[in-house]
Amino acid sequence: MLWEEPSMPDSQSSPSPVGNPTLPGPEFSALTLEERLSALEVGARQGQEAQAEGDLVTEVKRGEWALISINGLTLIATIIIALIYYHQLNAMRDSNAINRESLESVQRAFVVPAPSVNEVTDAKGQPIV
Repeated sequence: MLWEEPSMPDSQSSPSPVGNPTLPGPEFSALTLEERLSALEVGARQGQEAQAEGDLVTEVKRGEWALISINGLTLIATIIIALIYYHQLNAMRDSNAINRESLESVQRAFVVPAPSVNEVTDAKGQPIV
């Protein structure tokens, strides 16, 4: 409502200010100002909410990119650790194979000719009986 018509004490006057020169023009009441102020406040709030929503979207996007980055770094670290463990496993297998060969060679029976009595001599070359 842009204006309110004042109450008319004269019953002959027309309610329209256009045809009656004695009536004052449209009056703006305090209610109208309050309505306009509230409309401006609502518009400002909507603008702030839209800006806040835009800020929220930007903040959420930053958070998502941060999570993606952290997960990517974790994946890279996990792959590096898996490669290290793989090479350690190969080194342990090689070590195990070397130890097995060494154990088999130590546990073999040694075949040596038995010394005969005639072959045992002292430092002078005399046989030891």
